[in-house]
Amino acid sequence: MLIDNIRLFHSEIKLIKPYKLSFKTITKLDSIVIEIELENGAKGVGEAVPLKGYSHETRESIINDTKYVINKIDSMDVYLLKEFIEEKLENSPFVVSAFLVAVEMAINKFPIPSRISIPLVCSISAGSNYKRLVKKAYNYYENGFRTIKIKIGRNLKNDCLLAKKLLDELPEDYRIRFDANQGYNYQQATGFIASVCSSNLGMVELIEQPFGIFQWNEHKKLIRDFPEIPIMIDESIITRDDITKAADIRATHVKLKLFKHKGITDLLDIAKYARELGLKVVLGNGVSSSIGNLQEAVAYKIFQNFEQASEGNGFTRLVDETMINPPKLFEGCLEWSSSDVIGINQFNDQVYSLIFQIKGVN
Repeated sequence: MLIDNIRLFHSEIKLIKPYKLSFKTITKLDSIVIEIELENGAKGVGEAVPLKGYSHETRESIINDTKYVINKIDSMDVYLLKEFIEEKLENSPFVVSAFLVAVEMAINKFPIPSRISIPLVCSISAGSNYKRLVKKAYNYYENGFRTIKIKIGRNLKNDCLLAKKLLDELPEDYRIRFDANQGYNYQQATGFIASVCSSNLGMVELIEQPFGIFQWNEHKKLIRDFPEIPIMIDESIITRDDITKAADIRATHVKLKLFKHKGITDLLDIAKYARELGLKVVLGNGVSSSIGNLQEAVAYKIFQNFEQASEGNGFTRLVDETMINPPKLFEGCLEWSSSDVIGINQFNDQVYSLIFQIKGVN
C-alpha cells in the first residue's frame, strides 16, 4: 500500500490554567500533527508534543525533521516506512513516534474498541496554601478520582508539609503519586521520603523520578536506602535498554508515554518486556492533547496490564479541542465512543495550521 499524501500541522494551544513542573511552568502546548493518507484513501494521524526535560527535541527540530523525511519519501510502501524513519531519525523519538502511530492508524493495525473507558489520575502542584490544596484534592475525590498525582520538586518544605496533610486527612482509599520531575538532589529526596514515612505510607502508590534523566546511580542508592518506598522512573525511559536499567536498580515502576516510543507496537512490546522483568508499568502523557491521549487509551485497552490509573489526562488541560470526536472526562475516567474507527483520526483542523504538505508522493 503506497503513501499518497502527507500533511504536517501545528497548533499552539493555551492551557486552562498553568501546569507547574519542577523545571518549568507550562502555559501552552505545542501540538504537531502528522497526517498520512494512503492510496486507498485511509488516513491516520500521530502527534508530537515537545517538552523540555523529556527530549532534546523542540518545535523547530520536530518540524524540520518531519520536512526532511517527507522530502525523501518517493514511491514508498507504507510498510517500509518504519525502517526508513528509524534510520533517518535515530535520535528523534518524538518524530518517529508520530510517523509510526499515523501509519498504525491508517492501516488499522490495532482493533479499536467502539467504546473506551479508563480511570485517570488527577493532578495538583504543591504549594504553601495547604488548606486550599487539600480541599482541591477532596473535590477530585468527590468527582470520582481515586488516584492523585502531586507535583513536587520546587520547594522541599512545602512538599513535605503538603504530603503530611494529604496523607493524614484524605480518605484512605485514595492513592497518591508524588512526582518530583527530576527536581531533587539526594539530600532533598531523602528528606521528603522521611516526611512521607512518618505518615500513612499505605496511601503512597509511588514516588516518581526524583533525579535527572542520567542519574541512575542516585536512583539506585535511594532505592537501596529506602526499599519500602516504591520508585517510578519516567523521563529516563526511552528504549528497551532503559527498562533493563530500571529493573537492574530495582525500581518498582516505569512510566511509558506513546510520544517517546516507536508507535503503539513498540509501546506494547516495551510494556510486555517491563512486566517480564517484574516492573509495574504506568501509561500516559499529561502534556498531550486528545489525539495522543486517545491513542494511549487504545494501547491501554489492548495491553490490559498497565497500572490502574492512566496519566493520559493532558486533554483535560486545554482551552481548544483538537479532535472532532474527542474523549470526555466523566467521573474520573477518560470516556470515548464511536461507531466508526475513522473517528479516532478526525482531528480538528480548525485549530491547526497546515505548514507543509506533499500530495501524490507515490
